[in-house]
Amino acid sequence: MTEEDKKRIKQGKELNSLFADVDSNWKFNPKSLADFRKQLAILHTAANFTLTKQNAPLNSWITYATLRGTREVTTELHRKLPEKPPEFQTGRFRNCSVVGSSGILTGSGCGTQIDSTEFVIRFEYLVSEANKKKFIDFLSSNYPKLSYIWLFPFSFPGKTVDNVTHVVDVLREHNSSVQAVFSNPRHMFDSKVFWEHQGVNESTLTSGMNLITLALDVCEELHVYGFWPWLVNRRGQEVNYHYGDAGKSVAGLLQPNHNMPDEFSRLLQLYKHGVLRLVTTTC
Repeated sequence: MTEEDKKRIKQGKELNSLFADVDSNWKFNPKSLADFRKQLAILHTAANFTLTKQNAPLNSWITYATLRGTREVTTELHRKLPEKPPEFQTGRFRNCSVVGSSGILTGSGCGTQIDSTEFVIRFEYLVSEANKKKFIDFLSSNYPKLSYIWLFPFSFPGKTVDNVTHVVDVLREHNSSVQAVFSNPRHMFDSKVFWEHQGVNESTLTSGMNLITLALDVCEELHVYGFWPWLVNRRGQEVNYHYGDAGKSVAGLLQPNHNMPDEFSRLLQLYKHGVLRLVTTTC
């Protein structure tokens, strides 16, 4: 056994000790969730999580999530916005799964458990403009029951805005039942400030934390999978940053705009209080 193997196994044991006691006695705590929702209420998620014709009227101005610049709501952009918030934003679900992209999902056997919940939020890297047909076929074959695709074109200024908002037209051209919705950059910024007060210090929230913010507001029981800020799992085995990676990668963990250890630390505290269930091992 090499020294590297010994270090990895030792780290795995240390990580496992963080969860072992909590896992054995854990259960959802409705009161803790209700108390946390009172704090989340300042975000007005039901009305403001996505952009609509209601909160982004024609000729108004959208401020980017970084607060660096604005974008006018032109006729072209306005026609792409829904009249009102999507159902998932204003509804209430008995249980939900938010599925991150950590390599700890590989071989976890959690697929059936994830798919058994009422509302599932996944993260995928998709190709749209480069190959429209491939994009549509991907959605149809992999997610036949998918209702929405959540996009965030207004994180920061640039050509990305037009490319991402064009997804609406791509879906319509192919008569797809999938509806594209755009994150509200105001809500993204306010969420960042909210989590800063919770001990999460980073210049930009990850998309995962933005969607966990939504899920905490609409899900009575939230199960979180694939969130893991290490390249070693609880059994001391190497894992990839992303479950789709062909090899080991650390780049994703070192993104300057994000602080994944801080995010995970806060999720762990919410797990300990029964606000959400944090799945970090096999199912």
